[in-house]
Amino acid sequence: MRAATTCLLVVAAVSSGTAEAETLREAYDACLAASIPKFEHVCGRADLIARDIIFECSPQLLAILRSMPLADDENQKVVADLLKFRVQHPCEGN
Repeated sequence: MRAATTCLLVVAAVSSGTAEAETLREAYDACLAASIPKFEHVCGRADLIARDIIFECSPQLLAILRSMPLADDENQKVVADLLKFRVQHPCEGN
């Protein structure tokens, strides 16, 4: 769950504060709240379970990222690397 918390803190730190960003953030938070109970009884490493929870809400997270101006190419590289990893390591059904 630490990864989920870290991800939330990153999203909060770079939030633009606009009404659209707040609405997108609320949608992401609602998705997390709905997804966490699905994984509560899954045994395994907490970081991998958190990754799966975040992946469940990736459309909402991507909407947040798209709504924010990217400060530099490093942010784009991080997203690209995460997407590349996801293609190479698809989620397994729980």
